[in-house]
Amino acid sequence: MQGSPIRVEEKIKLTSVGIPADVYKQGNLSLESDRYACIKEAAPDGTISFNIVDISQGYKVQKKPIKADSVMMHPSKSIISMRTGGDQTSCGIQVVDLARKEALREVTIPEQVVLWRWVSDTVIGVVGARCVYHVDITTKPSTAPAAVVFEK
Repeated sequence: MQGSPIRVEEKIKLTSVGIPADVYKQGNLSLESDRYACIKEAAPDGTISFNIVDISQGYKVQKKPIKADSVMMHPSKSIISMRTGGDQTSCGIQVVDLARKEALREVTIPEQVVLWRWVSDTVIGVVGARCVYHVDITTKPSTAPAAVVFEK
């Protein structure tokens, strides 16, 4: 019998770079590629910050105070997308190039977001309760509505 097609090995314990173990749970951690991990951390006083771990840079950690429900990094670039207002009626998405300190896109999804993921180098796919959207970060103006791909 041949070896397993997948090799699992531990690369680092996030506690060794200062991220508390009690924040590793579903809804607090995003891993969009082999380059970045984002971990949401709530302080005892209620303030929220996100630890962005750059795996390609020796597990360098940047702690950023971001008022968002969820964040995810671009799979290969220093671009962060932030999701806010995850209520039943709407959700905001902001995309920022961290290297250039430039806002790339800001859009409101007019319904609750169930899932969001990078689907290409420039597009975030957003699954809502009623529709599926594409948020293209190159769209001008940067505040234009998200494109409805199809209704469910």
